[in-house]
Amino acid sequence: MLSANFDYSDKLNFNGSVVWNSGKAEMDDFDAGNYIGDNPDGTWAGMNHYVALPTMESQADQDIDQVEYSLGVVYNYSDSISFNLTGSYFDYNDHDPYLYDKDGDVMSVNAGMTMRF
Repeated sequence: MLSANFDYSDKLNFNGSVVWNSGKAEMDDFDAGNYIGDNPDGTWAGMNHYVALPTMESQADQDIDQVEYSLGVVYNYSDSISFNLTGSYFDYNDHDPYLYDKDGDVMSVNAGMTMRF
């Protein structure tokens, strides 16, 4: 995270930030290919893991990056009241999607008023 504040005057303040998150994970080797779901007496238990298990390792992989950029301004109307406006941009990238491509971005604007007692 990198952030900065700039006091333009006693009443006006500008701020900005950049936040970067990254995550990567992989599943260790998983081998249950010899298990077909039989009961101990040899009868079939109704489960066949040959279908699902060979792809489980690749399905569990994660490689995600997220970046957030924010710029804001705060106007101190008085010692007890201030107004703020912040614009943010979020960029999300899933580099190893499994079912769906979950890449995307969002822009948001937030406005508020702070009252101090």
